[in-house]
Amino acid sequence: MSNKLQHLQNLQQELFASLEGSELYTVHGLIANMTPAQKEEFLYAYQENRKKPLIATLLAVFGGVYGLHRFYLGQTGMGVAYFFTGGLLMVGWIRDMFRAGRMAREVNQELALKIAGQIGILSMGNSSYTAVPNPERLALEVARKSKGIVTVTVMALESGLSIAEAETILNELSVRGICRTELTEDGRIEYHFRDFMAH
Repeated sequence: MSNKLQHLQNLQQELFASLEGSELYTVHGLIANMTPAQKEEFLYAYQENRKKPLIATLLAVFGGVYGLHRFYLGQTGMGVAYFFTGGLLMVGWIRDMFRAGRMAREVNQELALKIAGQIGILSMGNSSYTAVPNPERLALEVARKSKGIVTVTVMALESGLSIAEAETILNELSVRGICRTELTEDGRIEYHFRDFMAH
Protein backbone atom coordinates (compact mmCIF):
# COMPACT_ATOMS: atom_id res chain seq x y z
CA MET A 1 0.00 0.00 0.00
CA SER A 2 1.31 3.44 -0.88
CA ASN A 3 2.35 5.92 1.79
CA LYS A 4 -0.41 8.30 0.71
CA LEU A 5 -3.14 5.66 1.17
CA GLN A 6 -1.65 4.61 4.51
CA HIS A 7 -1.60 8.27 5.62
CA LEU A 8 -5.23 8.65 4.56
CA GLN A 9 -6.23 5.52 6.46
CA ASN A 10 -4.40 6.77 9.58
CA LEU A 11 -6.08 10.17 9.27
CA GLN A 12 -9.48 8.49 9.00
CA GLN A 13 -8.86 6.21 11.99
CA GLU A 14 -7.64 9.15 14.08
CA LEU A 15 -10.82 11.08 13.28
CA PHE A 16 -13.12 8.09 13.91
CA ALA A 17 -11.54 7.58 17.33
CA SER A 18 -12.78 11.03 18.37
CA LEU A 19 -16.34 10.62 17.02
CA GLU A 20 -19.32 8.86 18.52
CA GLY A 21 -22.96 8.13 17.87
CA SER A 22 -24.79 9.93 15.12
CA GLU A 23 -21.78 12.10 14.28
CA LEU A 24 -19.73 8.98 13.55
CA TYR A 25 -22.50 7.48 11.42
CA THR A 26 -22.94 10.69 9.45
CA VAL A 27 -19.24 11.19 8.74
CA HIS A 28 -18.62 7.56 7.95
CA GLY A 29 -21.61 7.36 5.64
CA LEU A 30 -20.53 10.46 3.76
CA ILE A 31 -16.98 9.28 3.11
CA ALA A 32 -17.90 5.68 2.31
CA ASN A 33 -18.12 6.29 -1.44
CA MET A 34 -15.61 9.11 -1.82
CA THR A 35 -12.53 8.86 -3.97
CA PRO A 36 -9.23 9.06 -2.04
CA ALA A 37 -8.79 12.71 -3.12
CA GLN A 38 -12.30 13.65 -1.99
CA LYS A 39 -11.84 11.75 1.26
CA GLU A 40 -8.57 13.56 1.98
CA GLU A 41 -10.13 16.97 1.27
CA PHE A 42 -13.14 16.12 3.46
CA LEU A 43 -11.10 14.76 6.37
CA TYR A 44 -8.75 17.75 6.51
CA ALA A 45 -11.59 20.28 6.26
CA TYR A 46 -13.69 18.43 8.84
CA GLN A 47 -10.88 18.03 11.37
CA GLU A 48 -9.88 21.67 10.99
CA ASN A 49 -13.41 23.02 11.58
CA ARG A 50 -14.95 20.40 13.88
CA LYS A 51 -16.19 21.57 17.29
CA LYS A 52 -15.11 19.34 20.16
CA PRO A 53 -18.01 18.28 22.44
CA LEU A 54 -15.79 18.33 25.55
CA ILE A 55 -14.69 21.91 24.92
CA ALA A 56 -18.31 22.97 24.30
CA THR A 57 -19.35 21.32 27.57
CA LEU A 58 -16.54 22.95 29.56
CA LEU A 59 -17.35 26.35 28.07
CA ALA A 60 -21.03 25.84 28.94
CA VAL A 61 -20.24 24.89 32.52
CA PHE A 62 -17.66 27.59 33.25
CA GLY A 63 -18.69 30.39 30.88
CA GLY A 64 -22.19 29.50 29.77
CA VAL A 65 -23.80 32.35 31.64
CA TYR A 66 -21.84 34.61 29.26
CA GLY A 67 -22.68 32.47 26.20
CA LEU A 68 -19.11 31.31 25.56
CA HIS A 69 -20.22 27.88 24.38
CA ARG A 70 -22.68 29.47 21.93
CA PHE A 71 -19.92 31.63 20.46
CA TYR A 72 -17.68 28.54 20.19
CA LEU A 73 -20.43 26.66 18.31
CA GLY A 74 -20.83 29.54 15.86
CA GLN A 75 -24.17 30.63 17.29
CA THR A 76 -23.22 34.28 17.64
CA GLY A 77 -26.77 35.62 18.00
CA MET A 78 -27.53 33.31 20.91
CA GLY A 79 -24.11 34.06 22.38
CA VAL A 80 -24.90 37.77 22.45
CA ALA A 81 -28.35 37.06 23.93
CA TYR A 82 -26.81 34.90 26.67
CA PHE A 83 -24.15 37.54 27.37
CA PHE A 84 -26.66 40.33 27.94
CA THR A 85 -29.30 38.27 29.79
CA GLY A 86 -27.09 36.21 32.08
CA GLY A 87 -27.55 33.02 30.11
CA LEU A 88 -31.21 33.89 29.44
CA LEU A 89 -31.78 34.42 33.15
CA MET A 90 -29.65 31.35 33.94
CA VAL A 91 -32.33 28.91 32.75
CA GLY A 92 -30.76 28.52 29.29
CA TRP A 93 -27.30 28.23 30.83
CA ILE A 94 -28.35 25.42 33.19
CA ARG A 95 -30.09 23.56 30.36
CA ASP A 96 -27.11 24.00 28.04
CA MET A 97 -24.68 22.57 30.59
CA PHE A 98 -26.31 19.20 29.96
CA ARG A 99 -26.80 19.67 26.21
CA ALA A 100 -23.57 21.32 25.05
CA GLY A 101 -21.89 18.07 23.92
CA ARG A 102 -24.93 17.06 21.89
CA MET A 103 -25.18 20.58 20.47
CA ALA A 104 -21.54 20.32 19.31
CA ARG A 105 -22.22 16.97 17.61
CA GLU A 106 -25.25 18.46 15.83
CA VAL A 107 -23.16 21.41 14.63
CA ASN A 108 -20.54 18.91 13.45
CA GLN A 109 -23.10 16.89 11.51
CA GLU A 110 -24.23 20.06 9.73
CA LEU A 111 -20.57 20.86 9.04
CA ALA A 112 -20.00 17.38 7.55
CA LEU A 113 -22.98 17.79 5.24
CA LYS A 114 -21.81 21.26 4.21
CA ILE A 115 -18.29 20.06 3.39
CA ALA A 116 -19.65 17.03 1.52
CA GLY A 117 -21.86 19.35 -0.51
CA GLN A 118 -18.91 21.60 -1.32
CA ILE A 119 -16.91 18.70 -2.73
CA GLY A 120 -19.90 17.28 -4.61
CA ILE A 121 -20.74 14.25 -2.47
CA LEU A 122 -24.02 15.22 -0.84
CA SER A 123 -26.13 14.02 -3.75
CA MET A 124 -25.22 10.40 -2.90
CA GLY A 125 -27.75 10.43 -0.07
CA ASN A 126 -25.63 8.51 2.42
CA SER A 127 -26.35 10.75 5.39
CA SER A 128 -29.39 8.85 6.68
CA TYR A 129 -29.41 5.31 7.95
CA THR A 130 -31.81 2.54 8.74
CA ALA A 131 -32.18 2.02 12.46
CA VAL A 132 -30.33 -1.13 13.48
CA PRO A 133 -31.78 -2.60 16.70
CA ASN A 134 -28.46 -3.84 18.07
CA PRO A 135 -25.58 -3.26 15.66
CA GLU A 136 -22.98 -4.83 17.95
CA ARG A 137 -24.91 -8.08 18.25
CA LEU A 138 -25.55 -8.12 14.51
CA ALA A 139 -21.82 -7.72 13.80
CA LEU A 140 -20.92 -10.41 16.37
CA GLU A 141 -23.39 -12.86 14.80
CA VAL A 142 -21.84 -12.27 11.38
CA ALA A 143 -18.33 -12.63 12.86
CA ARG A 144 -19.26 -15.94 14.48
CA LYS A 145 -20.68 -17.27 11.20
CA SER A 146 -17.56 -16.10 9.35
CA LYS A 147 -15.14 -17.65 11.86
CA GLY A 148 -13.93 -14.26 13.08
CA ILE A 149 -12.96 -12.60 9.80
CA VAL A 150 -15.51 -10.16 8.38
CA THR A 151 -15.41 -7.82 5.41
CA VAL A 152 -17.84 -4.99 4.78
CA THR A 153 -19.42 -6.91 1.91
CA VAL A 154 -19.96 -10.04 4.01
CA MET A 155 -21.46 -7.93 6.81
CA ALA A 156 -23.81 -6.22 4.35
CA LEU A 157 -24.89 -9.51 2.74
CA GLU A 158 -25.42 -11.37 6.02
CA SER A 159 -27.18 -8.53 7.82
CA GLY A 160 -29.23 -6.90 5.07
CA LEU A 161 -27.58 -3.53 5.76
CA SER A 162 -26.23 -1.24 3.09
CA ILE A 163 -22.49 -1.23 2.45
CA ALA A 164 -22.17 2.19 4.15
CA GLU A 165 -24.11 1.05 7.23
CA ALA A 166 -22.10 -2.17 7.53
CA GLU A 167 -18.81 -0.30 7.20
CA THR A 168 -19.87 2.27 9.79
CA ILE A 169 -20.77 -0.40 12.34
CA LEU A 170 -17.55 -2.36 11.77
CA ASN A 171 -15.40 0.77 12.02
CA GLU A 172 -17.10 1.79 15.25
CA LEU A 173 -16.40 -1.66 16.72
CA SER A 174 -12.79 -1.38 15.58
CA VAL A 175 -12.40 2.03 17.23
CA ARG A 176 -13.82 0.58 20.45
CA GLY A 177 -11.31 -2.31 20.33
CA ILE A 178 -13.87 -5.08 19.82
CA CYS A 179 -12.18 -6.07 16.58
CA ARG A 180 -9.12 -4.91 14.71
CA THR A 181 -8.64 -4.04 11.09
CA GLU A 182 -6.19 -5.78 8.82
CA LEU A 183 -5.28 -4.75 5.30
CA THR A 184 -4.81 -7.75 3.01
CA GLU A 185 -2.18 -7.86 0.27
CA ASP A 186 -4.88 -7.36 -2.36
CA GLY A 187 -6.09 -4.15 -0.63
CA ARG A 188 -9.20 -5.44 1.15
CA ILE A 189 -9.92 -4.40 4.71
CA GLU A 190 -10.80 -7.26 7.02
CA TYR A 191 -12.17 -6.94 10.54
CA HIS A 192 -10.74 -9.60 12.85
CA PHE A 193 -12.80 -10.70 15.85
CA ARG A 194 -10.27 -12.79 17.81
CA ASP A 195 -12.89 -14.47 20.00
CA PHE A 196 -14.31 -16.23 16.95
CA MET A 197 -11.06 -17.01 15.11
CA ALA A 198 -9.63 -20.53 15.11
CA HIS A 199 -6.46 -20.67 17.21
